[in-house]
Amino acid sequence: MNLYTDKPRLAIIGAGLSGLLLARQLSADAHCELFEKSRGLGGRLATRYADEYQFDHGAPGFVATSAAFQAFVQTLEQAGVVAPWWVTQAQLQPGKTPVIQEHPACHYVGVPRMNQIGKYLAQELVVRRQTRITRLQGKPHAWWLQDDEGHQYGPYHWVISTAPAAQTAALLSSHGLPAVQTVPMLGCYVLMLGLSQPLSLPWQVATATDSAVSRIILNHTKPGRPSGYSIVVHSTSAWAAEHATADQGWVQTQLLQSTRQLLGQDLGEVAHCALHLWRYATCATDTSTTQCHINADIGLAACGDWCGAGTVEAAYHSACNMADTIRDQLAQE
Repeated sequence: MNLYTDKPRLAIIGAGLSGLLLARQLSADAHCELFEKSRGLGGRLATRYADEYQFDHGAPGFVATSAAFQAFVQTLEQAGVVAPWWVTQAQLQPGKTPVIQEHPACHYVGVPRMNQIGKYLAQELVVRRQTRITRLQGKPHAWWLQDDEGHQYGPYHWVISTAPAAQTAALLSSHGLPAVQTVPMLGCYVLMLGLSQPLSLPWQVATATDSAVSRIILNHTKPGRPSGYSIVVHSTSAWAAEHATADQGWVQTQLLQSTRQLLGQDLGEVAHCALHLWRYATCATDTSTTQCHINADIGLAACGDWCGAGTVEAAYHSACNMADTIRDQLAQE
């Protein structure tokens, strides 16, 4: 087991919530190294900035339903990393009067921005940012990784991917984790709007029907945000799939027009407008019974929110399940 260290070495691909939690939970049992293709941390717990405007353009917030996840969120709240966001929701349909939810619901968000959660969890972890792993080679329990610039890392006793299912399948399926190929994921366009003048809207989050838009979030209403009037608009997954290769300027214009139709009013001067495509935004089906994928005989595994309902809470449970499973395996080796 000793691969040039006094502890087993684990390579964790992806520094989203699942990857960060997995490394934190296994750091006492193994030497963990995270590989993240982006500059940022936290995956879809992501934030963009533009002058006085701020946009949580990935997960807009999350709810906590299970006791274990509630306890985890409470520790983040005590650390000042998350805060409750009381959300009045609405249902929108073009040309129709909005249906407003009677009672606000408690959601949670990172403070002062969503990406703060990833930054906090990454403390004291070994994270190689802007390192895109493209190849896996070696033999069971003695794996080497190669990035897109040809650099090699290893050897590792275990390789665990927390990247989206399609990316995990491309890397691991041919080496002994074929089940990952069966997990379909859906994309989503995100339109980010910074307005010069505020709108008068009696809600914070709205879902839509009969539109290219699925959801509208008033980002500036979250705790700790700057005052710039910031709107985040999500497309439907079907619309994103249909127009995934369309001209991005056209996509932006169409989503802006759909937003105006849903709100039933002019947006005034749009001081900032940007577009982002999440190719793997959510799961096509709920795979909560899976939790994680593992081949203990060769030291390959995978987990993530796609091993559940595609939510922040699903990412948490998948990582916890994976950590328990790996810990048990290490104890047997």
